[in-house]
Amino acid sequence: MDQPVGKHECLACGHTDYRMTNSPIGELFEESCPKCEGDMLVQSRGEIPEKLETVKRSVDEHFKIWDFKLSVENMEFLVESDDQKKSFSNLLDDLRNVGYIARLVESRKGLSIQVEKSPEVGKSNVWINVGLLFATIATTFGVAGYWFLYGKNVLNAALFSLSLMTVLAAHELGHKISAWKNRVEASWPYFIPIPHPFIGTLGAVIKNKSPIPSREALAELGASGPLLGFFLAIPITFTGLIFSQPTGGETFLLGHSVSQSLPMPLIYILFEKSIFGYIPTALSPHPLAWSGFIILLVTWLNLLPTGQLDGGHIARSLLNQNKHFILTRTIGFALLFLTLIWNGFLILALFILFIVGNPHPGALDNVSKLKNSHKILAVSSLIVFILCFPIPLWIF
Repeated sequence: MDQPVGKHECLACGHTDYRMTNSPIGELFEESCPKCEGDMLVQSRGEIPEKLETVKRSVDEHFKIWDFKLSVENMEFLVESDDQKKSFSNLLDDLRNVGYIARLVESRKGLSIQVEKSPEVGKSNVWINVGLLFATIATTFGVAGYWFLYGKNVLNAALFSLSLMTVLAAHELGHKISAWKNRVEASWPYFIPIPHPFIGTLGAVIKNKSPIPSREALAELGASGPLLGFFLAIPITFTGLIFSQPTGGETFLLGHSVSQSLPMPLIYILFEKSIFGYIPTALSPHPLAWSGFIILLVTWLNLLPTGQLDGGHIARSLLNQNKHFILTRTIGFALLFLTLIWNGFLILALFILFIVGNPHPGALDNVSKLKNSHKILAVSSLIVFILCFPIPLWIF
C-alpha cells in the first residue's frame, strides 16, 4: 500500500524524519520536532531511505498503517489489525531477520507500533556457569551437608545436596525451556553458592538477554520454573517427612532449635499433620525433608508478585506497569508490617523495596490480552504461592 510521504527537517537542530503527509515542499510545521520542539520544514516528498523502507514494508504487510513517523533513531506507526496478536507476532519474526524489534502499545491516538534497532546480545562465558555449579555442589554437599548438618555422614549429605540441586536445576530448566519456546535469549543458570551451615546455596538465576515478546511468554517464563520445582519438591518433601522423627522437644538442626526462628511453608505443615496426626514442634528433619523445606520457601519467595521476580513476571502479564508497580510497593510495605510476626520479613521487605522493586517494563506486546490457558497458569501459580506461604509455628 502506497502512502504519501514527506521528508521533514528541523530548522533548529537538524533532526530529520519521514512522515505520512500530503503537505507540499516548503511547508512549515511549528514546534513539531520531537527532539527540540523546533520548527520542521518539508524538504522533499515521495522517497524513504531503503533501511527505513524495509521496516515500513514489514509493518505494512501485517497491519493497516494510518500514520507514521520514521527516523534513524526510532520509528512509530499508527496501525490497526483484525488479529493484532498474530499480526504482531509475525511482524516480530520479520523484524528479527533485519535487526529490529518492535513494541505494541496503546497510545492516545490508538494502536501504535514502536520500532528500534535490536539491542546487542552479549555472549556468556559458560565456564562461569560450570564453575558456579561445582562450587554450589561443594557448599551444599561439603559445607552444609557433610561438615555441619549431618556430622560427616556421606549418605545424608549426598541426599540433601542431590535433592536440593536436582530441584533447583529443574526450576531453572523450566525457565530455559520456556525461553527457547518463546525465542527469548537467555543465559544458562548461574547457581549461587554460599558457605552457610543450613542451606549451602541461595538458589540460581537465569538472565534474560533479549526482550520478552508477549504477555503469554511473560506468564510462561515466570510460572515454568516455580511450578516445575514445586511439583518435584512435593514427593521429595513428603518422603523426607515420613523418615523424619519427632524428638520430643524442639525442631533441631545442628543441635539447635529452629521452630521459633523459621516459619514453615503451609503445605509442609499440612504434610506433617497428615503423617504424624499433629503439627510437631519437635521434628528432626530427614535430609530430603530439609531440602524440600528450603525449596518450598524459595518457591514462595520467587512467586512474590513483585518487581522482576518470577511472580512479578506473572503479575505483570495481567496488570499494566503502573498497577503492577503499586502492587510491588504495597507488598514491600506489607512485609515491613509482618516483621511484627517474624523479623526475617524485614530483609525481604528491604530487598523488594530497594533492589527488585523498580517498574517492570513488561512484554513487547503490552496490549493483547492473555489466553484463558495462561490465566489458568497464573491461577495455578497463585495456588502454589499460597501453599508455600511461610507460617511461624508459634501462632498455633
